[in-house]
Amino acid sequence: GSGVYKDKPYKLIELEQRIAYVQKDPISTSMLAFDGNDAMEKFGWKPGARIGVLLHRLLDEVMDDPKRNTVEYLTERAKQLASEMDKMSEAEARGIMKSYREALADLNAYKE
Repeated sequence: GSGVYKDKPYKLIELEQRIAYVQKDPISTSMLAFDGNDAMEKFGWKPGARIGVLLHRLLDEVMDDPKRNTVEYLTERAKQLASEMDKMSEAEARGIMKSYREALADLNAYKE
């Protein structure tokens, strides 16, 4: 070589930018701007499956539109869902969480 530094190809730069952009999109409840501690504080809930159901419902909405992953939007949406969640027994919530885990396991098995 001539010893001259070559710039990265444009397509590689574009690909790196796309990867960086997509990595910001939430794909798990831990990536949400609203978490279980927020739910316990706002609604007086104790730790349990009900919080998991709420977070998964919020994640579904954020996965449809990642721009919704803001504290403001998710807090307001959680308030709307909380009345429905208050009517849910812990056993019902555990059943829903079990179905979420089974669906995720099926998805992971399909990828392998």
